[in-house]
Amino acid sequence: MPAIVPIALFIGFLVGIVVNLFADYLPAQRHYKLATTNPFGSHTIIAKPPTFLPCSDNGSLWPIWLWSGLIATSLRQPVGDSHNRRRIITEIGMAAAFAAIAWRFSEIPNLPFLLFYAAALALIVIIDVENRWVFLETIIPVGIVALVEAVLWPRSSLEDTIRGGLYGFGILFALYLFGLVFARVLGMVTGRQVGRTVLGFGDVYIGSLGGLIIGKQFLGLSLLIMVLTGAIAALILITNRWLRTKRYRLYSAIPYGPYIVIGTVAMLYVPEMVGDIVRRILNWPF
Repeated sequence: MPAIVPIALFIGFLVGIVVNLFADYLPAQRHYKLATTNPFGSHTIIAKPPTFLPCSDNGSLWPIWLWSGLIATSLRQPVGDSHNRRRIITEIGMAAAFAAIAWRFSEIPNLPFLLFYAAALALIVIIDVENRWVFLETIIPVGIVALVEAVLWPRSSLEDTIRGGLYGFGILFALYLFGLVFARVLGMVTGRQVGRTVLGFGDVYIGSLGGLIIGKQFLGLSLLIMVLTGAIAALILITNRWLRTKRYRLYSAIPYGPYIVIGTVAMLYVPEMVGDIVRRILNWPF
């Protein structure tokens, strides 16, 4: 085992705590801004501005060890909201992910970038799943880091990186426009208004970021994985709702950002495995 693996395990746990802090703060800040700028809302019922570090009702900081959902639960300390399970999963997941990435890529200078991408993409997924929002604050800095990596320790050329971002934007934007047209046509045919389309514009941001991270050469397989995993998830969702309620509302939307991230992660960390699977499928004697 490379010596860096246990260090990465501990750092990943700490990073998981930070990811959770951002996942709590950014949506809360957006909600607060929406409440304060709503002309129909009463300013007397607006909650206090959110703080990045967890605080008690009297404004005092929580003890630092209670910032961790895992430690707080182990100590049987109340954390005050419904996201504690997510906090625990994120802390354990980031620790395991950092250890696995350090094990696989311990010999290359890109390791810090690969660890950073894991944390950043996890944050994007958490916010998208819980709030259906994608913040530019979680997209732009990561895109800049991807460009810096392409200049300093390139896994692919800077040109390939930029083209990946542009192609990712273009393809996802085309799918976004198709979703708008599909919703409009469907509304005209059925006489029912279709709200959320298949892709939101935030998914276009995620696709652009994924293209920057993995480059143009891996973008095609990444999008293929996105489509396949999204379709599987939609099928599971339809089946689950049908079994529970015996009905399913057509064209119900699911957060698609996680499946874009799955494609990006697969081509970032295990491209050889994905390529081998695709070659086996293409050579399968149907």
